[in-house]
Amino acid sequence: MGYKTAFQSVYTLLNNNADLKAKASVYDFVPEDATSPYIQIQFSQALRGRILNESEREMYFDLHIWSQYLGSKEVLEIIDLIAAIVPSEWFEEDAQTIFRDESGWYHGIITLKLYDR
Repeated sequence: MGYKTAFQSVYTLLNNNADLKAKASVYDFVPEDATSPYIQIQFSQALRGRILNESEREMYFDLHIWSQYLGSKEVLEIIDLIAAIVPSEWFEEDAQTIFRDESGWYHGIITLKLYDR
């Protein structure tokens, strides 16, 4: 699985889930007229995997969740939906952050880890 295939796998998995689709839109590039809430998938990095012959790569994707809801409730609900959708080995439970952006929107970031073997 190359980088493009891994990205497409994440996008397809999120975008094809009816519960998540009813709650938020999923984007690679966010259009200017996007409505809240939405998720933007960003490729963050690829590192050597655990195999010594370097035939494996760890690929990390950051999911940026944006919401205008007053409080973090909506972002947390979306994170719970994502955690239920993605394979458990992709979900990095300790790799999540939620804060109020200077724009006034709530911004959640979670990291997914995939392996290219």
